[in-house]
Amino acid sequence: MKRFSVQLLAFCLALAILVPCAVAETVTDGNYTVIEKLMKQLQAGSGFTGTLTLESTAVTGREDEAITTLKPLTFDLSYIYVRDDKAAKTGTESRATITLVDGEQSLGAVQLSLQGGLLYVNSSLLGDNWYSLSNTVKAIAATDAAASETTGLPAATDTIAPASTPPADGTLAQVEQSLLTKTAMPGLAAFAANVIAHLHDVDTTKWATVLENYTTKIDLWIEAYRQKAVLGKTDDGTTTMEVVYQVPAPAIKAQIKQMVMDLLSDDDLLSKLQSILSAEDVARYLNPALQNYYFYAIDSLPLDANLEISRTVNLKGDTLALTMALPLHDSQGGAMTLRYDRHKGKGDLPEENSIELQSDSVLLKVDYQTYDTLTGTTVYQGTILRQPQGAETFEVGTQGTPQGEAVKTLSAAFTLSSQQTSATDADNRDTLANSIEFTLTPEYTPDVAGDEATVPTDAQAAQYIVFKPLDIKLGTAVASGQAKNASTSVDATLELSGDQFPEVIKATFTGKTKGKWTPDQMDTQKATMLGDLTAMDLQTLLAQVGVKAGLMLLPYVNLPTGANGSATEAPSATPTPVG
Repeated sequence: MKRFSVQLLAFCLALAILVPCAVAETVTDGNYTVIEKLMKQLQAGSGFTGTLTLESTAVTGREDEAITTLKPLTFDLSYIYVRDDKAAKTGTESRATITLVDGEQSLGAVQLSLQGGLLYVNSSLLGDNWYSLSNTVKAIAATDAAASETTGLPAATDTIAPASTPPADGTLAQVEQSLLTKTAMPGLAAFAANVIAHLHDVDTTKWATVLENYTTKIDLWIEAYRQKAVLGKTDDGTTTMEVVYQVPAPAIKAQIKQMVMDLLSDDDLLSKLQSILSAEDVARYLNPALQNYYFYAIDSLPLDANLEISRTVNLKGDTLALTMALPLHDSQGGAMTLRYDRHKGKGDLPEENSIELQSDSVLLKVDYQTYDTLTGTTVYQGTILRQPQGAETFEVGTQGTPQGEAVKTLSAAFTLSSQQTSATDADNRDTLANSIEFTLTPEYTPDVAGDEATVPTDAQAAQYIVFKPLDIKLGTAVASGQAKNASTSVDATLELSGDQFPEVIKATFTGKTKGKWTPDQMDTQKATMLGDLTAMDLQTLLAQVGVKAGLMLLPYVNLPTGANGSATEAPSATPTPVG
């Protein structure tokens, strides 16, 4: 029997209520950017083809340490979105193909297909079969089936008569235990990724009207929990108002129930959700007959703390400070709190932002500032911290770390700068260019103000995750003619380097939209689920991929000089296709 995933539904609904909806503004004909035009063309079924080249060159004086390319690696890329063919019952599909080429010769190809929220792959490195890299739906169903056997709860596909009384106390206790033991953040992340996969071809601009009603209800609901509104003044004499909201957990659950009722009676929203979810998910998550069961699941959510929001504004309505604390629960980490803080800087100083997720076992925190330069560049600068709390230890498993060894701290400083320019070129094409630079530097002594050392001591190396400083530069340019059906081109360069890296890696891409084509059909029923393979079979398959990929790349790669002073060079023989 398949049981409804109570923890997934309830937490997703809670997040939907407590996090404001971010829906793109409606784009009218002729009033969109060139990037939006590219997305519209791809969504309408236009194809896209391009060429990607990869090069690795040694830093002067460090040739003996570097991994370099003897000649650029060249890949032909193509992408096509196949719209739903109701007559053929083929459904929608996104198909991408990556082919390694040497001149006119094709050496090997990889095909990726996204259908029904599942990702499939086919490659000459894997043989002739298609494999599924995503097994989320099946895994959820299997977990539900196992839980159903132990709890005796009904499956989503079962017919449930409206209940006039709650389940027996023993059943409710089993529901609560199921929530406490199964609701894990990694599982929720996997589920969210599966939902996003379903949404990859959805035009969110069409959802704005139907979701506006829900966002308005949330605004009105939360206003009832205002605790205080206090007038004040800043140091420079600006009049402010601080507004504080505290929403108890029972009120959150009650509002989730109300939203469930609204959703299950909203034919417009239901039809939109049903169009992007599988029949199995619709039966599990959008079944009006399960309304009472959803309510019992929501009541069983282990939420105890209040949702707290504090906002300080000036008389113009500008936000000077914002703080939000959202209680969560994880089966592995227990009770935890998601916190967001934003404070406007004094004078010309940039605003301070902080995002924090904390439990008894771990602290995840990102602190950053954002500001704009005179040249139009937006800069984000801050730190990333992942720090164990208490006596957190590794479990014996795939990590290969002995049980009892403390988890190391990840601490790093980052700077992200972004600049965007739009113009009309000499060929009367609309162009949009972006330039992004990102640096990531380890911080081994984050508690010492102003310490920028990047070379750890032995004691620090035992406490922190050690990595080399990294610099990333990305430049993109998108251009298209004035006509709606004019081809849209994309040019991009990506460069990876660092003071401690002996080589510079550069990727260059150029491509443009093309007319439609029909990819070769695949039978998803015959695809092999990687999750169904035994550990031995999976290891054998990966070993086969490694050997074939190594042979295919040997003529292109030059390895560093060995310890004995002799260089390890790849053979210069003409590459042969991998079959």
